[in-house]
Amino acid sequence: MRQLLVLVLIPMMVLLSSCESTAVRTPSVTKKTSVDYHKVPVRDIAVLPIEVALPNASDSWHVPAAALRRGILKAVVGLKDYATPRTEWVDQQLEKTPGSAVDLNTDAILSVVIDQWDESRIRTNGAIYVGARFELRDPNNRVLWEYSCHDVRLVSGANKAVRVEQIRADAATGLIQQVVGTLPKKQLANVGS
Repeated sequence: MRQLLVLVLIPMMVLLSSCESTAVRTPSVTKKTSVDYHKVPVRDIAVLPIEVALPNASDSWHVPAAALRRGILKAVVGLKDYATPRTEWVDQQLEKTPGSAVDLNTDAILSVVIDQWDESRIRTNGAIYVGARFELRDPNNRVLWEYSCHDVRLVSGANKAVRVEQIRADAATGLIQQVVGTLPKKQLANVGS
C-alpha cells in the first residue's frame, strides 16, 4: 500500500511543481493634470531620453527605450499637435551640462522612467507587464501632468509565432497610445491669467 501511495504522490508532486504560477495581477494606473497646466501655455515639449530603472538591471536591454522615445515624439506631435525639438539637439544640450538644470528652451519637458518590464509571459501568451512614470514639467520644475502605471498587461496583436522583438515593439506602441491619449492637447493661449 505504501509503495502505491508513493507511486501516486511522486508524479502528482512533479506535475504540480512544474505548473507555472498564475498569480492574479492587478494593474494600477494614475493620471493627473495639475491646475498649473492651464496657467502655462504649453506649445512645445522636449522629450528626454527614456530612463530604464528595473529592479534587475541586467533585464534593461529588453526595454526598447529608443523606440519608445521615437514613438512618444511621433505621438506628441501627431496626436496632440505639440512641437518638439530634435532628440539629437536635446541630447547635446544634456551632455553640455550634465547633472544640472538644462534650459531646453521649451514650454515643458517630458521625462519617462520604465520601472517594470516583465516578459515572463512573452512566450506563453505574447504579454509584457509594464510599469512606468511619465512627468511633464515646466521650466520651473513644476509638475504639469503625470501618468504612472504598474502591472499593465500589453499584448501583441500578432500570433504566438511572431518574434519577441515584434512583441516588444507592439508593447511599446500600446504603452504610448495609452499614455499620450491622456496628455492634454496643446494650449494656444495663457488661459489662467
